[in-house]
Amino acid sequence: MVENSQMLETAQYPRIWIVVLSWNQYDLTAACVRSLMQLDYPNYQIVVVDNNSQDDTVEKLRLEFANRLELIVNAQNLGFAGGNNVGIRYALRRNVDYVMILNNDTVVDASFLTPLVKVLQAEARAAVVTPKIYFMHDSDRIWAAGGKVYWRFGLARSRGRDELDCGQFDRREQVDYATGCCMLFRRGALEKVGLLDERYFAYFEDSDWCMRAREEGFQIWYEPTSIIWHVAGASSRIGKTWSASVRYLNVRNNLWFIHRYIKGPPRLIALVSFIVSRLLLSSVKQIALGRWIHLRSIWQGAYNGWHERDYCPKFE
Repeated sequence: MVENSQMLETAQYPRIWIVVLSWNQYDLTAACVRSLMQLDYPNYQIVVVDNNSQDDTVEKLRLEFANRLELIVNAQNLGFAGGNNVGIRYALRRNVDYVMILNNDTVVDASFLTPLVKVLQAEARAAVVTPKIYFMHDSDRIWAAGGKVYWRFGLARSRGRDELDCGQFDRREQVDYATGCCMLFRRGALEKVGLLDERYFAYFEDSDWCMRAREEGFQIWYEPTSIIWHVAGASSRIGKTWSASVRYLNVRNNLWFIHRYIKGPPRLIALVSFIVSRLLLSSVKQIALGRWIHLRSIWQGAYNGWHERDYCPKFE
């Protein structure tokens, strides 16, 4: 961790733990950790939570980083929400001020942490803050500039996705939600709102948490001077397409989100949009491509989402 003579003494900086969730991706995780170890912020600790990797990720992490980080190995894959919650609980037990969750398929700018901390210090009602996120292999193209909920369609989507950065998201501002790719939480917000909802397993757990935080009177912030780069979809794709399991979770969790947070007539509009885009149009595409397992995953996700079932089948 880099020392910076221009910074104040370590004790004067809020204490931060950074949780990096790992699953079968040593090269990506190691690159992420190496970038974190170059931060110019003096009071932080890294904890890697491994979600029961089936390769040699854990052994390689232990060999390369030894005592330079904390490593927790889960006995099973707890999903994105559950795996991150293990790290968050671990951090909260160590009297931290802020907790970050960070995707393992990211690398960070050495100065990215300080601007995020300044937002939480300046905005008393801020529960969480998220940085500007670029695509790893197209560094001028935005992956997320915070998140926006499109209530009419019942969708939560990254702002600016796939747009070239021309300064259109260069203002610090409140957003609907912070993407789970990188979230810096205030300890007090986690204690009041609770942790990520593990029923989601993966997808929509970030927007769900932010909706709950807003219901408690908190704000969600985006800070554009904090920069990271994201591979995007590293653990959710088979080749160039989404896996059937990812399609299932997206459909099921999308329905949960609509049921929980959209009320009255707007819910009916959101459900109609969901049926047309998520079910009918997506099904036609899968039929045309002969992806029968994907077709089944979409409809099983819709069934279990409608009936609030937690079941996560294995399709592949």
